[in-house]
Amino acid sequence: MVSRYEPDRFIIEFVRFTPGEMIVKIAIRLSENGAGRTAAFIAYTYTGLTEAKHRFIAEQMPVEFQQSMAWWERAMNHYLESGATLRHRGKP
Repeated sequence: MVSRYEPDRFIIEFVRFTPGEMIVKIAIRLSENGAGRTAAFIAYTYTGLTEAKHRFIAEQMPVEFQQSMAWWERAMNHYLESGATLRHRGKP
């Protein structure tokens, strides 16, 4: 669900609810970075809905998050350079 949308300020926030697991808020802000470039500032906030998810967020999320962000960066850069979607191996 979009929880904040300010296109004139280049801000958008989303909230994702996974029943029985967690709530994730993703906040994105874009700003001009000179020479026709754009900087993207992205913040994730995770809230576990169970004790198991609290532990997962505290213990496993940092590593999984880094791996996910590395993939996301590769996929975004690939798309911006080629116009083609980069897919995970083994995924449709």
